[in-house]
Amino acid sequence: MTDVQRPPRPRAVLVAAVLWWLSLVPSVVFVAVQMVRLAARRVPGAGATDVISGLVVLGVTVFIGWVVLRMSRGSRTARFWLAVLAGIGVLSVVIELATGTATIRVLEPVAAGVASALTFLPSVRPHFPKPPPRQRRAPERKVVAWDPNTGEPIRASE
Repeated sequence: MTDVQRPPRPRAVLVAAVLWWLSLVPSVVFVAVQMVRLAARRVPGAGATDVISGLVVLGVTVFIGWVVLRMSRGSRTARFWLAVLAGIGVLSVVIELATGTATIRVLEPVAAGVASALTFLPSVRPHFPKPPPRQRRAPERKVVAWDPNTGEPIRASE
């Protein structure tokens, strides 16, 4: 068995992963604080829907964290989907800035946008290898009928 040595992870990819994880921290903290507040106050209208929505947000955040981990390990698909998420976030920042409703929370999508831009630098391209070319299969012979006893196809003898 041969040991294939992979080149070390580029610093830009490491910085991008850290930026992504740092952009996820505020949402986890926000949801945790909100759930603790609801539990402490025993708000009359705060029931299962608030807990479920908090758990959904935490689940999505954990999923994005897992995708960031895959991206940092060299997944081109993860890099693409993180870029899509970052693009949506940056678009929301542009809308907030245009309408004048921007708050400190615009830093999260901006950090995600910067992180995604770092993963598309030419110097990190070798960290995300292209998949091998697909091999075409030989075409199968045309089915002309089905065997009524076994249900197997009867193929043309060309």
